This record gives sequence, structure tokens and C-alpha cells, in this order.
Amino acid sequence: MTWQAFTDEDGVLVIDTDAEVEVFVNRAVVGGYVYPAWVDDYGRLIIELDD
Repeated sequence: MTWQAFTDEDGVLVIDTDAEVEVFVNRAVVGGYVYPAWVDDYGRLIIELDD
């Protein structure tokens, strides 16, 4: 399944679904470059841009 996701005004990743969804992330593409990334305990997407 695929759900639409977006970031709110605080930059928090929000998944548009009524179901409880656990998100696992280990990489993010930013500007064509791949960076380490993960979702923290608060549901925020963290991207290590300094790597």
C-alpha cells in the first residue's frame, strides 16, 4: 500500500491515513544526493545532511 505523506509547518512528516502506520527510513534523497535518514520517536523525519 502507498499513503500520501507531507511535512507540516514544523517540518514533521505526516502520513495521510486513518490507520496506525510505522515508518522505517534509512535514506533520503535531497537535491539528487542520498543522505542517511530515520524517523525518530516523535514521528519526525531526521536527515543527516552533514554526512
